[in-house]
Amino acid sequence: MFFSMHAVLALVFIPLQTIYGHPRLLSNFTAANSPVSTTRLGTAIPEEFSIERRFALPLHFSPEACYINIIAALCDIAGADFASTMPPTNYGTVRFDAPLVKIGSHGDAPIPTRYVVWGLFLVAFYLRANDRFSLASFGLQWQRKDVATIGIGGEGPKTETLTAAASLASLTAVRELGIEYEYFGSKNFGMNAVYMTIIGALTTTAPFDINTRITEPWISFLNNEPCILVVVPTTAARTSAPYFLYQDLNVILAKTSDFFADHARYTPLSLNISVDGVEVAKATLTSKPGGHGLPLSAIGSG
Repeated sequence: MFFSMHAVLALVFIPLQTIYGHPRLLSNFTAANSPVSTTRLGTAIPEEFSIERRFALPLHFSPEACYINIIAALCDIAGADFASTMPPTNYGTVRFDAPLVKIGSHGDAPIPTRYVVWGLFLVAFYLRANDRFSLASFGLQWQRKDVATIGIGGEGPKTETLTAAASLASLTAVRELGIEYEYFGSKNFGMNAVYMTIIGALTTTAPFDINTRITEPWISFLNNEPCILVVVPTTAARTSAPYFLYQDLNVILAKTSDFFADHARYTPLSLNISVDGVEVAKATLTSKPGGHGLPLSAIGSG
């Protein structure tokens, strides 16, 4: 069973007033016309990349456990060179012992990091679209040739983390990252929408060097989900540290997934972000202007 999706993700750097002044703009970023490569205006999964479900067994897991452990894996991989390779690795968290997220090689071939990032997103999307949060194995393929595997569940040693963000703790060891959260509004996006939006955001940050400064408004959304993540740096004009970096954003995304898991409330959320006591950005997870985008059925469920 093949499953590919080259235009579900969107990462845009455009003035916020452009988005909110033209509510229909977001619905124009559809599977038919989104970019198919990493550019300044967007990130998408190439058409040549796909996943194939190899097997699934009726051993079911909590959807939240699947999401949180996939986020832990993405958070760890986001600290690596996107063009590098990685060894076989099992990911899990103390919060959820199961399922393990198991990254495997194809034979003795090295595992390209970018394929794992794209594969984790597509596996999460497959689980969500088909409501099949169960023991499964997926082959990652480039031009229909196997390049790696991702397993959900199973036994083996794991990269154990206290929180989804712990694997990036060393990146901010010399930087004090502060996050103040506040819920607002009563619209319930639902667990699936919130975690998939965070997974999509981590997928779009992965190609960027973690030391790159974020100086422009950063917006990430999925066509099929009702919410949008907006990050507005307040350091665009700064000429000295602290700056707002991609390593900060990766940790924030993972910590925010833990915040949602702690509170079991999936409604709009605002964030005030500081580094070393200096405010560097504000963020919000809020309703997407112009509607919900494409329904799952329009993108395909495999």
